[in-house]
Amino acid sequence: ITNLLFAMAGGLVFVSGVHLEVIRGLALSFHAVPIGAAGMVGNVETLVFDSATEMMAAGFRISLPLMIVAMLTQLSFGFLTRVAPQLNVWALGFAFMIAMGFVALLLFAPYLVREIEATMERGMENFMYTVTGL
Repeated sequence: ITNLLFAMAGGLVFVSGVHLEVIRGLALSFHAVPIGAAGMVGNVETLVFDSATEMMAAGFRISLPLMIVAMLTQLSFGFLTRVAPQLNVWALGFAFMIAMGFVALLLFAPYLVREIEATMERGMENFMYTVTGL
């Protein structure tokens, strides 16, 4: 089923014309910065290490709300197992964890999008500073 979904996504990319936008973006990048015109003004090693640090921190900030929800759900199921041992928590737990994950994702989506946008903006600022020095 994974191959079918992959093929459908690839077909959707070509049907919707996204591949043309990728080529257009590549062509526009050559107009914005011609070949041989850009040199690295800043320190490239600093860019690499700062970017790696920022990616790790951003991953933690993005995943933290969902990890907290997952931990609280597991703790509540552990408490439920202690209170009512005759209940089959394993059968109920997996489906409930998925449902709680979706609910948390819906609740935290605006914050996650804002964090992803801010991370992308900081990354572009660091890159432009390294390339242009501005």
